Amino acid sequence: MRFSSQSIFYEGKILIVKGESIERNVSLKEIFFSFLKLGATAYGGPAMVANIKDMAVGEKKWISEKEFLEGIALCQIIPGATAFQAASYVGYKLRGIKGAVAAAFAFTFPAFLLMLVLSSAYFSLRNIDIFQTAFIGMRAIVVGIIVNATLNIGRSAVDNWKGFLLSLLAFWLFFYKVNILWVIFISAVIGIFFYYSKETTNKEQKQLISESIDGKKNKFFLSASIIAGFVVVLIFFWCIKYISPVTSKLCFVLMKINVVAFGGAYSSLPLFQAEVVDKYGWVSTKEFIDGIAMGQITPGPIMITATFIGYKVYGLAGAVLATIAMFAPSFALLMFLSLQYERFRNFRFFQPMVKGILSSFVGMLGLMVYYFGKEAIVDLKTLVMTIASAVLIYFNVELFYIIPVGILISIVLF
Repeated sequence: MRFSSQSIFYEGKILIVKGESIERNVSLKEIFFSFLKLGATAYGGPAMVANIKDMAVGEKKWISEKEFLEGIALCQIIPGATAFQAASYVGYKLRGIKGAVAAAFAFTFPAFLLMLVLSSAYFSLRNIDIFQTAFIGMRAIVVGIIVNATLNIGRSAVDNWKGFLLSLLAFWLFFYKVNILWVIFISAVIGIFFYYSKETTNKEQKQLISESIDGKKNKFFLSASIIAGFVVVLIFFWCIKYISPVTSKLCFVLMKINVVAFGGAYSSLPLFQAEVVDKYGWVSTKEFIDGIAMGQITPGPIMITATFIGYKVYGLAGAVLATIAMFAPSFALLMFLSLQYERFRNFRFFQPMVKGILSSFVGMLGLMVYYFGKEAIVDLKTLVMTIASAVLIYFNVELFYIIPVGILISIVLF
């Protein structure tokens, strides 16, 4: 690794990042297997970002801490799973789009494989008594997880009376079955009126990265390639309707969820419920909670629950397609905006819109606690399990330990 005060040497090209430069000679093979190992061992949703940082910045010294933090800032203001995007971003910084694809696929594959096995077992064995008993405790733990997610997102998104009012409005609209996209649109518009300020906008740093990647032509070509690739994916999903109309519909629904899921994986859960449970009925509320529980005990991204839903709808093929649909939009958006970073950051209404949307997600998550609680908390024992899991998660006890212990307790109690 080499430092200077001017530039970053990136695949034979120059990137200027305020005083640091790094020479990268990382093979796609090394990127793939490093993220494959990480994807098989990293748990904890947003906590996985720290694991990625430890590997890419600390252990491997692939990128500087400043670059990584700039990438995380970008990941946090676009929709999708932050950990998945962070892995994609590191791969992109190392080897461009090829590196991003290698990192994203490797990071997601272990979770996909395990969720596939669990989904097959679930739909084959769920009528067995001990299997049903184990999921009683898991559902209670999921409610505790959602309670914690609501509090965590709430602490950052609802920091004054305006955020609280927006959260209550979203709760009310969602309760009365207003279309989820209307709720998000209304929240974004109100967010502009509540949070936009010329003074705070002018204080923002106007340009974090100054770049030259073989000029504007190369940037235009890469941007066009990303758009073209995404259009090909859309056409492919559209063509699937001639084989399985419901699978094609599921893919487009999951892509829609991913596009509007600001705030990370947990904020996508209300959108999941609104579409796949309430609107289309592809899974029941109980099955949805079980799918989330299995998503929690697998390593890697939490949004891998899409694999479970896809398996229910169309078996192995449905699982593969649903997983691609769940992650493709945010991946394409991250690649595109990485090339358009300065222009994107300078859109003055974007941050107020995102803040409004995040406030609405707190209300939606609160309503999920209500719905899930009605389904999962059936007696005093399940209530105690929910409270205990919420407290343990609050004090940073890892889900890797909480869920297996909860399953054992559930089998003993019930």
